[in-house]
Amino acid sequence: ESGKWLPLADVVVFAELGVLWRWSERDACWRHSVELVLIDARPFAAGQLRHAHFCRLLSDASSGYVAKFAKNGAEPRRTYFEDVRMQSIAADLAARFNARAPPKRVNVVAAAVLELPLRTGDDARVCGIETAIDGVSVDAPFRKYNNNTGWQTEQGVRNTPQAFSHFTLEESKKQLIVVDIQGVSLPDGDVYTDPQIHAVGGVGFGVGNHGQTGIDAFLATHQCNAVCTHLELPKVVGENATGGLGSTVPKPVIDIS
Repeated sequence: ESGKWLPLADVVVFAELGVLWRWSERDACWRHSVELVLIDARPFAAGQLRHAHFCRLLSDASSGYVAKFAKNGAEPRRTYFEDVRMQSIAADLAARFNARAPPKRVNVVAAAVLELPLRTGDDARVCGIETAIDGVSVDAPFRKYNNNTGWQTEQGVRNTPQAFSHFTLEESKKQLIVVDIQGVSLPDGDVYTDPQIHAVGGVGFGVGNHGQTGIDAFLATHQCNAVCTHLELPKVVGENATGGLGSTVPKPVIDIS
């Protein structure tokens, strides 16, 4: 068989033993399985910190995965576990978002940590893997909608990504917010990957967790949209309206309008 997930004539692909770690948000614990994996030796893309390789699990040969290795090869093992737990929490919040019947559903791709214990020398022995996003095209491009410092796309370009971030703040009782929203908008819903969480206190979730400062940065630029209204989220008054850092305004107990 040919294609991007299996070997091409000029791509070296090898099978090796791996230990796959998945985070269970429901049980708050890590679960592992032993897998045989195929990883393309050559990356097909690169971000600021990691190279991306096509990957398959032989136990799930019908699905495509992406394996992400640190560029410098010295990223601490715990970083991968923090990233996967963060993505799993975001996925759980996406399920809660969908339970509120939004105009467009949201899914955060499943992620796991893959350890490769038989690798030796300088070979990367740990990486993050996630389900590949299908459907990216010219008509449905991969896009970034906000980041972890308060930047957001222009008002009105897309409502769902900003409303999802706002929802996570309210759903967590203002203890955290999911930002750095990026992915693709498909007919059956949005699909996101690589989110960042800001948590009150700034503990955990990697160096991108800016704590309350990060939460305030989102509130400073967010303007509630039609999806926020549909979900009955408390209205956010951003910096442009208040001149301050922004705050959430509780819904009135008695509506006198």
